[in-house]
Amino acid sequence: MRVAVDANVLVSALAFPHSVSARALAEVLEHHVLVLPAYVADEVTRILARRFPKALEAWEAFLETGGFERVPADVGRTLEALPTLRDPKDLPVLAAILVAKPDVFLTGDRDFRTPEVEGKLTVFSPGEFLTKLPLR
Repeated sequence: MRVAVDANVLVSALAFPHSVSARALAEVLEHHVLVLPAYVADEVTRILARRFPKALEAWEAFLETGGFERVPADVGRTLEALPTLRDPKDLPVLAAILVAKPDVFLTGDRDFRTPEVEGKLTVFSPGEFLTKLPLR
């Protein structure tokens, strides 16, 4: 299964290795294909550099492995065609995710839990991902 993961889940997983986000990310990396929009990767890098610099080296090493499906930053989709979100900064993430067409979008951001977004994507929190999907 192809699973897109939002920045908040990735940051939490890297900063807190025993968190639910870390367990969900481990499941994705072990048994699924991680779909990673370039915009999300850049956001994770910025947040880690500012708030969790000790986790930045592990993140940069992971990015170098290429063990994921990268979604380019320029996804060629107009933001006007997207569902309305409370935070306009989330629109590039949503655009990339919609173009990538993952089976699941894993996020801790409740702004993506709207009927308009969930009509286009299957959205799970890390906890839901671990409890609702059959794990290996």
